[in-house]
Amino acid sequence: MKLFRNLFRKKERKEPEVTVAEHERPIFEGQEAATEESAQTAESSDSLLDTFNRLQQQADKSPEDTDLLLRMAEIAYQLKDYVAMQDACEKAIVVDNRLLRAYHLYAQACSAQHDTINAIAMSTKAIMLLEEQDTAYPSAAELYRLRGQQLMLVGDKAGAETDMKKMLQLDSSAARQVSGDFEAEGRD
Repeated sequence: MKLFRNLFRKKERKEPEVTVAEHERPIFEGQEAATEESAQTAESSDSLLDTFNRLQQQADKSPEDTDLLLRMAEIAYQLKDYVAMQDACEKAIVVDNRLLRAYHLYAQACSAQHDTINAIAMSTKAIMLLEEQDTAYPSAAELYRLRGQQLMLVGDKAGAETDMKKMLQLDSSAARQVSGDFEAEGRD
């Protein structure tokens, strides 16, 4: 019996620990610059996270402040925290359901998460609000590009083409962003 227990018992192997002092590690060409860049990116990310957390505290005190909520969504986008971005946008929309920027940011968050249907819905709502406004929206071309891109993903070539044309009408320099043929399966 003892023999079988020893056969089936897991053997624990201890690996020898290898430690290399920081000054003993070889530094390859370009590694130092990459390490510095990573450190700067981490610092920037920490700074953005700190800013986001401060804004979150302010938003808890002033939940009706849509400017604050939209700023949180913008910072969450930079942090690639699309769930937090959506949450901030939803809160802003609850306060004021006519906030074009909130729907646009919400559409960006959906797009980044590959939620094409909701990205189309949010960008369409933003475009509807845009068309009702008398004032210019600085990111209008980007909004049409976003929806056109999403429409292309679901195979709506005609809708995508219409949005791309509208984008180019609003911002002729955007032509550099669009090249080639539009190819999609679906309705024309």
